[in-house]
Amino acid sequence: MHETLRNTLTFLLLLLGLEQPRASIPTSQPATSGPTTAELSTLVPVVAIWCEGGYPAGVRTNMLIVGVWSDGTVDWSEPRASGAKKFRSAKVSTDRVGKLLHDLQAAQFFTKIRQSYVGPDSGYTVVAGQTGGKHQCLESWHDPPPKDPNIVIDEKGIYSIKPGEARPEPSDEYKNFLHVWDRSRRLIEEIVTAQGEPVTDVDLDVYRRALSEQG
Repeated sequence: MHETLRNTLTFLLLLLGLEQPRASIPTSQPATSGPTTAELSTLVPVVAIWCEGGYPAGVRTNMLIVGVWSDGTVDWSEPRASGAKKFRSAKVSTDRVGKLLHDLQAAQFFTKIRQSYVGPDSGYTVVAGQTGGKHQCLESWHDPPPKDPNIVIDEKGIYSIKPGEARPEPSDEYKNFLHVWDRSRRLIEEIVTAQGEPVTDVDLDVYRRALSEQG
């Protein structure tokens, strides 16, 4: 059909109320809230766990634990409990990165919760990520836990309890924070592969600038 005639008929049908105008569908928007192909093709850190050094000395140093890039590059330290100076790097598929970000959203990682449980001058661990315009940066001093079972680090501070004494029940807010933290950290660490190439060093500041709110 000639283009002019087709446009004329469409106009007449619209006037008669027999045809509704079609809403334009932006091809650049994904069908879900997950990361787009364009986002994953841009080389940036998308998820990371790292330590910030502080008091008490020797428990944590400024060190990456796990870092994931949009192209599938995964950097990690060994051992990963609180970061170390031995690093490895490997490559996973961008589909695997997309699945991680999707799983983190399902774990409520990107929901609005209190972000920091950290005392003055204390060391702490960070779990941070970004996807689809969403950003999260959680900070806590409870992870890793103290070696002394009678020392408690929680929302109230750092304090001791008597041997055999029950630990205080956390508030609902803090209980939810711990739940989100534990699930998210486990999901991120699961992307680390069994094998990786040794890396002499990893620049933590790259992850800080990309993922921390101060960056």
